[in-house]
Amino acid sequence: MGAPSMRASLLPALLALALLAPASAFSVTQSINVRPDHPDSATVTHGGYSCSFAFECSGGSSEMWEVALEGDEGGEITCMITRPEKASYLYFTFYTAIISGAQLTSAEVWDNDSALLQGDAFVIDSSSVSSARGWSGVVHMIGMEAE
Repeated sequence: MGAPSMRASLLPALLALALLAPASAFSVTQSINVRPDHPDSATVTHGGYSCSFAFECSGGSSEMWEVALEGDEGGEITCMITRPEKASYLYFTFYTAIISGAQLTSAEVWDNDSALLQGDAFVIDSSSVSSARGWSGVVHMIGMEAE
């Protein structure tokens, strides 16, 4: 039996390095048209990660919102859902934002005055943040972090 080839002997070492190497950074954003009285959802994906936003709202006319999914070299994943231009004049009946492919570590929700909503305005579980019962219906931005 001959000596193993150079390629065969390096393969385990290269595989180990690939597993230890930090994840590469990425950023994916999708614009969505949020329309009153029209339940809808949007999902942004990259690799094994996704950020989804399901909602229903009323009032006014349609608005452009963004769903963004970002990852850094350290493995932190961020999902942001926002109306980037200005405050929203829609009232959300409900919303659910879900991050997949990583464990949710924190979530925050802001109103139209850029004030951070209190914990009784939303519900957080291992992968999502959702509007709570009795919530005011006003939201400007939802942010989630995961690892």
